[in-house]
Amino acid sequence: MKRLLFSLLLAAVGGLSAADSLKLEFNRKNFDESEQLPKQWALKGKLFTKKPTYEIVRSKDGQEALRIQVDRATGTILYDISGVLQKYPIMRWKWRVLSLPKNADGRDPDRDDQVLGIYVGVGTISTNSRAYRWETETPKGASGDVRYGGGMVKVNWSCLRNKTDGLGKWYTEEVNAAEDLKKICGGTLPEKDVAVSISSNSQYTKSKAAAEIEYIEFLPLEKAGKAK
Repeated sequence: MKRLLFSLLLAAVGGLSAADSLKLEFNRKNFDESEQLPKQWALKGKLFTKKPTYEIVRSKDGQEALRIQVDRATGTILYDISGVLQKYPIMRWKWRVLSLPKNADGRDPDRDDQVLGIYVGVGTISTNSRAYRWETETPKGASGDVRYGGGMVKVNWSCLRNKTDGLGKWYTEEVNAAEDLKKICGGTLPEKDVAVSISSNSQYTKSKAAAEIEYIEFLPLEKAGKAK
C-alpha cells in the first residue's frame, strides 16, 4: 500500500510524471488553510516555545511561495520521503531571506538560530540528519555536528548562505542529498523513516526573522547541475 501511495504521489505532485522528479511546490492549492500548514507536512515544535507561522504569498509575477516567520520561536515541518532518495538522489530548492535572526551563529549553542534550514534525516524519536542552513553570522562553508534533545537529535550541518547574500534575493541550491545522508548513516542509504524538513528558529537570539521557499525538488542523478 505504501509503495502504491508513493507512486501516486510522484505522478501528482507538481504535475510531473514519475519519470521526471518529485517536486514539492508551495502554493495555495497545496496549503491547508485550517491547519495553516502545507498539505501532507507535519509540524514539530518545542515544548513551551512559540511555533513559526506559515502562509502562502504571491509575488507580482504570480509566483507563489511559502513564507515562514519566527518571533522568538522554533519549529520544523516534515515530509515523508522514504524510498525517494534511492531513485532521486539530487535535492534542489529555491529560497530567499527577508530578515535574519539577530547575531545568530550556528557555532555558538547560545545563538544557534537559523531562519531557514533544509534537513534530510532518518528516524522518528531518535533522529540523524544532514542540514543545509542559511545562517546569519556563521561563515559560509562552515560545518559542524551538534546534538539536541539530550542527544536524541543528531545534526550534521553546513552553512550555505549567510548575511552576506543579502535580503530579498532568490537563490537556487542543489545537493546530492542521498550521498550526504549515506555519509552520516554508516555508508548505507536508509529506506524507512526518511524525511525532508524545513526548520526555522529564533528562540535563542530572542529575535524576529522571515524567509520564503518556493519548492523542494528531488531529481535523478543525470539531471544534476541542470538547475533552471
